[in-house]
Amino acid sequence: MPTGVVGCGDTEDARTACCSSQMGTAHLFRPSRCPLQPLRLGRTGRDASDPSAPRPRGHAEYALGTRLTRCVCALLPSWSRAVAAYGHGDSAGTVNDGRLSWAPSDVRLPGSPARARRRAVSVCSVCACCAPRPAAAAVGCRDGALRRTHPPGPHRYIRPTLGGHTMIRFGIIGGGLMGHGIAVALARAGHRVVVYDAESATLASLDERIVRALERCDMLPGDVGLVTARITAVKTLSDLVLRVDAVIEAVPERLDVKQQVLQALEAKIPAVMPVWSNTSVLSLTEVAKGMRHPQRLVGVHWWNPPYVIPLVEVAPGAETDHRFVQEACDVLNEMGKTTVRLHRDVPGFIGNRLQFALVREALHLLEQEVCDPVTIDTVMRASLGLRWSAVGPMENADFIGLDLTRNILDSLAPHLSTEITSPALDKPLAAGHRGRASGGGLLTWPAGRDEEVAQRLDSGIRRNLGQP
Repeated sequence: MPTGVVGCGDTEDARTACCSSQMGTAHLFRPSRCPLQPLRLGRTGRDASDPSAPRPRGHAEYALGTRLTRCVCALLPSWSRAVAAYGHGDSAGTVNDGRLSWAPSDVRLPGSPARARRRAVSVCSVCACCAPRPAAAAVGCRDGALRRTHPPGPHRYIRPTLGGHTMIRFGIIGGGLMGHGIAVALARAGHRVVVYDAESATLASLDERIVRALERCDMLPGDVGLVTARITAVKTLSDLVLRVDAVIEAVPERLDVKQQVLQALEAKIPAVMPVWSNTSVLSLTEVAKGMRHPQRLVGVHWWNPPYVIPLVEVAPGAETDHRFVQEACDVLNEMGKTTVRLHRDVPGFIGNRLQFALVREALHLLEQEVCDPVTIDTVMRASLGLRWSAVGPMENADFIGLDLTRNILDSLAPHLSTEITSPALDKPLAAGHRGRASGGGLLTWPAGRDEEVAQRLDSGIRRNLGQP
């Protein structure tokens, strides 16, 4: 057996993971040591079955011992799929591929002295991954060549699939309204989910809320059991990070809380693990302040309830690497979500800026004693709500004519609210009326109304989507 060993390195970056990629499928990075360490390579890289054969220029050939190959393929079916995707094994246990171009790396490999630098070995220059990868398909090396300085980006790895879709283990920090809803959406798509919340009461009610959400989706009892089995609750952040491939932050919308959570998270995860923030109103750039690796933070805003509403807004922060953004979009699209990608960071994304411009004007009408809250809801549900579910405001502006749109705006704009504060909210809040949770707010909330509204919301959205 030839000497010379290539495996995952012992440096901090090298320990992050095996970053094998699979062509044509989106994969998130999983931190783990390379399953093929040590992997013994031929000293010259030539075909072991034909020592006289010249080395093909621009290609790297991996000589796998037959016994090692059988063990790996038996224990790691995903590796056998990678071999099938990138090359073929011969009788001598050699994996060769004369069709794909491989670029040699100038990295110093662990376990092998300076002579390893001279070998035509295609490896990731950061994590020294020994799995064969076509350079053009490697995330972070999309210019077609593996670089000596690997730019920070999401490393791909091979995951098992369900119905042709990638399986990813997501961690969710925050098991409240949005956290448990996102967990349901991910689990319904076949992903494994681990949920952590600092409040023990929130974790204690997680299973009940998940089952109730699935029942609202009209799922059969047997299917409910399959989905709930994919969701696990843990009591510490350390337990969460050991089990996941990507982390979603879904804590309350307070900047200081989100920053503290992300800083604590970064101390426990590799530099290339993707982190999604579900912030709906805060600037992602501000949220990322204090992070050691802000390039991996992506704003992924789900709409409530996440398992019903198809839209997910994805936005970068000022320092976000665009490859993490694209990775998030790929995963969401694979789930069947309607994914929109913003060009830059903006507080509130698109939907909440439009929604709360409307809410501000509705509260202004209350302050001006034009009508009561019930009347405002009636007008919305019986007119704009019906129209905007079919035609958006930009399309409607073109439809009625931009000249008419301009005339209406010129007439109305001077009378629209520009207030930053809202007395219509301050008055009930001062009296302790916070809305549904306290039994009253702008409207009264008798017992059972919250369930009726939730069911009406779910059924109305499914009706608009053409779902039963």
